[in-house]
Amino acid sequence: MAKWTTIAGSFRFFETFSIVYFLPSFFQKVYPLYKAEYGMYNALIVAGMGFLSTIIGGLLSDKFEKKSRMTKARICMIGSALGLPAILACTLLTGNFHLSMFAMAVKYLVSECWMSPAITMMQSTVKPEEQGSIVSAHLFYLTIVGCFSTVLLG
Repeated sequence: MAKWTTIAGSFRFFETFSIVYFLPSFFQKVYPLYKAEYGMYNALIVAGMGFLSTIIGGLLSDKFEKKSRMTKARICMIGSALGLPAILACTLLTGNFHLSMFAMAVKYLVSECWMSPAITMMQSTVKPEEQGSIVSAHLFYLTIVGCFSTVLLG
């Protein structure tokens, strides 16, 4: 389970870092008059919606885990899938700055719920004395993959 969680997380961090480094440039080119607003809204969206999504993902996975062992994995998959139309709307509907920012907020709210369930899936599949090492290695690996995305995508 830990191996598959790391593989899935790799794609998530690749996507996350790509968006984090691509969107400021994109918004500056598409909406040059909204530079200050983008900075403020981006910070509020990433911090607020990202935090809220992480908390909601953890609460949902804890609440419904007893009904199905796949709950945590489903939360990760469904959240990621729901984020795709939102980020497409954010980047393809370029006629309205506020609509793009709303779509970005929706993307963060629905797709950043994966970290809590992913970490707890790993913790439940390894020995207690190895949990710190596996989580640290997992986060290190994901950070490397995320940094690689910025190099690969320019």
